Amino acid sequence: MSIQVTESNWEEILKNNQCVVIEFGAPGCGPCRKNAELIETVAGDYEGKVTFCITDMAEHPDVAMECGVRNAATILYFKNGEKVAKTVGAVDKATLKKNIDALL
Repeated sequence: MSIQVTESNWEEILKNNQCVVIEFGAPGCGPCRKNAELIETVAGDYEGKVTFCITDMAEHPDVAMECGVRNAATILYFKNGEKVAKTVGAVDKATLKKNIDALL
């Protein structure tokens, strides 16, 4: 299950978790739904190792701006609070897992 990221908790999430994946979505965005579903599918493989998060860019634009995200369906990958990778658009399972595995 993904944690909902807001302006009030995103910095704490990055600070308190070694490996974090955040999916930035928007209402009505097909690729965003695909990414969110795919993340939920693979999350169990990384339980206890990676923290998975999601945020709605329309509801929390400051989080997106602070992270430098301009487009919905963007996934950011963080290790020790530092952004190490980024994907934009619908991502396939192999690419998602490759980026997650690189965090470990």
